[in-house]
Amino acid sequence: MVGETDRHQFGKMFGLSYSIKALVSAVKLLISGRPLADALNTLLDSDTLRFALSFGTLAGSFNLVYWLLRKMRRKKDGINGAIAGLIATTSLAIDSGGDAADRRLTFALYAFVRAGDVLANLLASKGYFQHPLWAHSDTGLFTIACTQIMAAWFYYPETLPKSYNRWITNMASMDYRLIQYLRGRHFGKFEYNTNVACPDWFASYLTKIGWKIPDEFYTNVTFPPRYCMTAPYDSYTMNTIRRWVVGFRQALKMYAPVHFIPLLLFKPKFLIEHPLEALKRVFLAAAQSASFLASFIAIIWGAIGIVRWFRSADTSMGPVLGCMACGLTLLLEKQSRRREFALFVLPKAFTSWWQMTNTPAVLHGEIVLFALAGAAIMYNYEVAPQHIKSSIRGLMVHYFGQV
Repeated sequence: MVGETDRHQFGKMFGLSYSIKALVSAVKLLISGRPLADALNTLLDSDTLRFALSFGTLAGSFNLVYWLLRKMRRKKDGINGAIAGLIATTSLAIDSGGDAADRRLTFALYAFVRAGDVLANLLASKGYFQHPLWAHSDTGLFTIACTQIMAAWFYYPETLPKSYNRWITNMASMDYRLIQYLRGRHFGKFEYNTNVACPDWFASYLTKIGWKIPDEFYTNVTFPPRYCMTAPYDSYTMNTIRRWVVGFRQALKMYAPVHFIPLLLFKPKFLIEHPLEALKRVFLAAAQSASFLASFIAIIWGAIGIVRWFRSADTSMGPVLGCMACGLTLLLEKQSRRREFALFVLPKAFTSWWQMTNTPAVLHGEIVLFALAGAAIMYNYEVAPQHIKSSIRGLMVHYFGQV
């Protein structure tokens, strides 16, 4: 019976992992303009199969080890779950080759912050974290993480995942040449009044926004006027407002389906019976989320403008202050969603910080981290599942079985 259950859990997790990996790989190829035949080849790609085998083995081996321990020990004290979780999660090593190392680190860090979330819930249930300020701990963590992420985006973009870096750039609506200029100022490669010619790439940006470049600017770069940062307006205030409006529109397009799809999947009856009320709720929820992200963007632009106005120079202080303050906009988001935002950005911030500090990597450290996190989560899954987020707990029951 145990063997049949193991195979059943293995099959479900293998199928899910295989489907997700194959679909994502195929869509990426199609978007990049590759032919359909290349996209279909991902169905039998060894990288896809190893990824699916890794997580299929995780689910199947956990079930096998757990029930063997339960039968041998005749106890349900969390130790069975911890040992089974520790052993099963080493299957992450099966996912190898290609960009698997980055994937393994991503999963390890995600599991680590989830384990931290479970631990926090456990401690809270025992009477810790009762001070009112702890209610905003998720916003504090989000702010710290976003300070690291946004500073990295400005000055060390190579430490962020390429897709995430592109997404931030798109949402910021900042010309890459303007980012390059601010980055040059930070690293001392773009000084004023040093009889250095204006670089062609910066001149092309100034021409694009319609600023008439003075002749002397070509031989001696001086502090660019306000319009160079605020075009098409000549006002820091108007630029900040415009950035908020543009960001809100972009974010609304992104968040509308994020809020609508769960309604469609889990509450179709309500959508059919009360379509106007359902769509109203979706719009209000999406607008609230879009306001948060738009304010996040606008604060960074506003900070750059304020420092420019006070200092009459583009210094690192503007972007850094914006990076430090933007995370506070999470307070505009619904409270029930704040922790998820914090848990989402923490792994990315940690990875970026690790690379920026040139901290040497530990051999197979991501597998060890994933295993330790798995042991902690599975310990609670056995004896205190209420400390695991309900949606994640539901997925665990489906793919790992009831313990």
